[in-house]
Amino acid sequence: MITFIFPTVERVTSKFRTKERPNHHGVDFAQKGVHFIKAAADGKVTRSDYSKSYGEVVYIEHNINGEIWESVYAHMQKNSRRVKVGQVIKQGHDIS
Repeated sequence: MITFIFPTVERVTSKFRTKERPNHHGVDFAQKGVHFIKAAADGKVTRSDYSKSYGEVVYIEHNINGEIWESVYAHMQKNSRRVKVGQVIKQGHDIS
């Protein structure tokens, strides 16, 4: 069975859909310093660009046991994206 890995530091600053933030559809990680960001699972890059709301952002689509999942890596450092749309990557691949 494939599982997702931590994409970066394990310091979680905001969890998925908490009582305080029921519409927060993600998990936020943060820690001082510069840290590499890795793909949480095998997949294909569907978006790699700059967004007004997310800043530097990468979207990866994962097919896990026939189910489609999407992971989003946002608020990355300027010009740090190392992957391109259409690129197939393995779990743990450095994307920034």
